[in-house]
Amino acid sequence: MPKLKGAFEDGSLEEMPADSEVVDDLMAVEVIDGIPRIPNKRTKGDTGKRHGDAAVAIVLAYEAASRIGSTLGGYSSGIATGGGDLDQFVGG
Repeated sequence: MPKLKGAFEDGSLEEMPADSEVVDDLMAVEVIDGIPRIPNKRTKGDTGKRHGDAAVAIVLAYEAASRIGSTLGGYSSGIATGGGDLDQFVGG
């Protein structure tokens, strides 16, 4: 979560949904023994019980977006990273 927190602080993460439940989920994150966590408590939102799921989804999406064009364990993200003909890349 340090990368996401840094993006919020330095303004590089410009747009977030203006949804109160998403904000509540992000605010639910606490640092416990030096580790960002979502405590074992639920909150009541307009759409039902909440447990920080939006915060987890945003962290995972932010990390995945930062790795586009990279490899992990020898597998690529499948994104053409330049220099190639896109039609040839997709088999057209």
